[in-house]
Amino acid sequence: MDRIGAGDAFAAGVLHGLLESGGDIEAVARGGLALTALKHSLPGDASLFTRADLAAFSNSVSDVRR
Repeated sequence: MDRIGAGDAFAAGVLHGLLESGGDIEAVARGGLALTALKHSLPGDASLFTRADLAAFSNSVSDVRR
């Protein structure tokens, strides 16, 4: 919907991943990418997602095949 704030969301997701995973680089990357993907679903530059939202999104299974 809106790309504004996606970089900030990525940085926040990375920081969250660092704090939650203890430095597991794969978890850090997943956190940044997940929060960025979620942010794209909201208008404006504010992210209104909670830890529970991020965990639910990160744990969901999605498979895109083309």
